[in-house]
Amino acid sequence: MRRDGFTLLELIVVISIAAIVMGTALPRIASAMKRSPVTGGATALSGDLRMAQAMAGRTRQPIRVSVDPSGKVVRLRDYATPATMYNQRYFTTTSEYSLTTLSTTDTLVLVYPNGTTDGPVTFTLRSGDQQRTVQMTRAGMIRIGS
Repeated sequence: MRRDGFTLLELIVVISIAAIVMGTALPRIASAMKRSPVTGGATALSGDLRMAQAMAGRTRQPIRVSVDPSGKVVRLRDYATPATMYNQRYFTTTSEYSLTTLSTTDTLVLVYPNGTTDGPVTFTLRSGDQQRTVQMTRAGMIRIGS
């Protein structure tokens, strides 16, 4: 005899297993969503620093990375003509990466054409109780920390 479909018992078992799996995964998903703005912001900032290195090498001129901690803005500008802005990233509450705090050890960093900087810098990004740091060494190495 041929049977089409599923029995009620089979459906209840499958739904119960799915509920158990979702119940164990939900706290992790919620925690990851909380960290998302900070982690995403740190990744975007490290990408901006890499962009500054690439632009400095391409133009063969230093790039000025300026940070406005109170406005939560990071800008990439031409060193010779600071009015020329290559990139501007906001970390305000209305932006994609909503942070409560953006702090740095130096508000102005020069990135030279060979990828090095005029000094090490550490950016700290916070949102609620989540925090990430982005470090750029004098040699130009960029690292995201927790």
